[in-house]
Amino acid sequence: MTPRHLSLVLVSMFCLALVVQSAEKDAPKKKEPKKSRIATMDTGPFMSYSIGRFAGTEDYKGVPDGVVLKGISVKLGNNATVVFDTELMRYAAGWSGGFLDFSDSNAGQEKGSEPAVAIGTRRFFTKAVPGVGINGKFEDKRPHVKNQTDRPIGPLPYEYAKYKGLYVHGDHVIFSYTVNGVEVLDMPSAFDIGGNTVFMRSFWIAPSKESINIALADLAKDFGTSITKVGTFVTLDFNDARRLVTVRPHDAPLQFNAAICIGAEDSFSAEFDKRPVPDLAAHCNGGAAHWKETLETQGTLGSGDGAYVVDTITAPEKNPWNSWFRASGFDFFADGTRAAVCTLSGDVWVVSGIDSALKKLTWKRYATGLYEPLGLKIIDEKIYVLGRDQITRLHDLNGDGEADFYENFCGKWNISPSYHAFSFDLWTDKDGNFYFANDMNQVEIGLPGHGVIFKISKDGSKIEEVASGLRAPNGMAVGPNGEIVCSDNQGFWMPASKINWITPGAFLGFPGDPRKLSKTDPLQQYKVPDTFDPPMCWIPHDNFDKSSGGEAFVTSDKWGPFKGGLIHTSYGHATLFYAMTENVDGKMQGGTVRFPFTFPSGIMRARFNDKDGQLYVAGLKGWQTSGVSDTAFCRVRYTGRPANMPYTVKTHPTGIDITFTDPIDEASAKDFENYAVEQWTYKWSAAYGSKDYKASAPNEPGHDTLDVKYVNISADKKTISLALTDVKPVMQMSIRLKLKMADGSPLKTEINYTINKVGK
Repeated sequence: MTPRHLSLVLVSMFCLALVVQSAEKDAPKKKEPKKSRIATMDTGPFMSYSIGRFAGTEDYKGVPDGVVLKGISVKLGNNATVVFDTELMRYAAGWSGGFLDFSDSNAGQEKGSEPAVAIGTRRFFTKAVPGVGINGKFEDKRPHVKNQTDRPIGPLPYEYAKYKGLYVHGDHVIFSYTVNGVEVLDMPSAFDIGGNTVFMRSFWIAPSKESINIALADLAKDFGTSITKVGTFVTLDFNDARRLVTVRPHDAPLQFNAAICIGAEDSFSAEFDKRPVPDLAAHCNGGAAHWKETLETQGTLGSGDGAYVVDTITAPEKNPWNSWFRASGFDFFADGTRAAVCTLSGDVWVVSGIDSALKKLTWKRYATGLYEPLGLKIIDEKIYVLGRDQITRLHDLNGDGEADFYENFCGKWNISPSYHAFSFDLWTDKDGNFYFANDMNQVEIGLPGHGVIFKISKDGSKIEEVASGLRAPNGMAVGPNGEIVCSDNQGFWMPASKINWITPGAFLGFPGDPRKLSKTDPLQQYKVPDTFDPPMCWIPHDNFDKSSGGEAFVTSDKWGPFKGGLIHTSYGHATLFYAMTENVDGKMQGGTVRFPFTFPSGIMRARFNDKDGQLYVAGLKGWQTSGVSDTAFCRVRYTGRPANMPYTVKTHPTGIDITFTDPIDEASAKDFENYAVEQWTYKWSAAYGSKDYKASAPNEPGHDTLDVKYVNISADKKTISLALTDVKPVMQMSIRLKLKMADGSPLKTEINYTINKVGK
């Protein structure tokens, strides 16, 4: 090759390299698959979650909302899984080749978008109709809602069939339910024959005066089935292409196995016949602990010269099970040194050693597999956990520090597969009734039981709606005298974040998600009321609370000057507010003022510890929060120093009175330049949030400025009276203060206040 030829070759190669580089640069980048934060987490033998589909498939025809809404997926070994539907008492599907993919779910991401996805090959399924029958009849008497999904909703009537809970015994899960009042224990398992998965169910059925039918699979003509021979009491039958077991009337408990497999029965019957019938009753007394190891962390004590410091109860974020620790609810045991904490990915942990020093905190994993728990309450030393699907009461049957029976205390509400259809917080009143709030953001139009506060009777048997019209209420509180407050968050039909003081029957402003509307289908439309019940107070969005958490009434006399008041948490800004309240002729109104500290994560749950009298808060990192850490569990401890904060606001036609926790410097208080008062209103509409509009001209963006005409100060120097012109009801009033306290401390703060009715 001549030098000239070599030069041409090199030039050609260089040009080709440029073309390749340009093509690579211009080519669209391959999207990396989303990774779940719990892909490596040991979630335990089961997981409660909605399943929308199987990987690589669309939703099944005739199966509304995907595979199952209230599903409990059980790992069976041999890489096989079944999912039990607690509403319909059916095994919704069984598959081989994997468990669940949480990559797009709230359990696996900081912000999810879909239910879980089943991984593997579907081997059988049942339709979304009752999985149990009485005397050959499978009747679905649930309320039928003609909305955009057009389906029956909620659990079956309890007199027909009731899911009672599940027992964990080693790697086995035993479901407990009733059919026509007859007790049933039902344990799934699986074994492999020549690469084919055989799904088996072991039963214990109490005496029955009528026949009970149990569906094994639908469209099952190509399936083989087998049962343990139990005289003539148990037979296999077909019913409209449904393979089922019929249990005839019997006077003594029956125990037997039933199996189903794709293919002929003789391909697996020999192996099936070798399988013993387990003594399920003996499996319901507690098994060996799964999470034997305890973990130790050391808390840190806050510092500073203020009235309150923030101590950290360090969570076991690094643990042998890769459990993603995001605190979503907590409460204290009677001794006050131990607490139970639930996490968004389904765990409950018990921490001990909560004392003044926090030097040795001991953590024990207590329960797993719960459905996005966002509330926890301890009653008589029993842990109650609010998941999206039910309130679960946890029982440690053998005293090994781990839950063995996950009791369905109450699950009498329907759920939506929407990623945002959470159930929030859990409180009780002085009579023992339970309360929580249900989300309606992203929920299909016309689905009842969403955007409401639920009240559940002390025994879990009754459920009723207290108020409606909530959008995304990430928290609430119940006071010592039955007072109920609830937050809500800015969005469609919600001008700004707010705190509602709940009155029975109230409509709180959110008629439905406009993104779900149809202009042509009347089943996908909602009626907008003329007005709504105003909140106790609005909270400005951008600088104060872009995402509200829950509340707590101050029941402690060890937490400074605020006993009897109300605390509000900000998930969005990872901070804490004191919420002032004013009752004017039965109408509640009030405002917020921020405490001068922040937290490492978005806080949304608050409780006072009866033992030390201090406030504890917890939360996590997700959407719409400035918190940087995955979780926070903190104590807000009173140091005894002056709080130096506004305490109450009272309105009257000629001005407002502001009372402080401590005396104000008189000269500072009387300087008009130390005050700035503005007010504005919001528009209630289907738009996302609202601009600020002048109260004097509600269609003109902006604020009105109110001049302070003069200032009076009380004899004890704790109350200042600001004379304002013509005080009227207004959605938002801002009072900025730049004062000096009597002890010389500077006070620069802002009160945001709502006036629903002017006081006298």
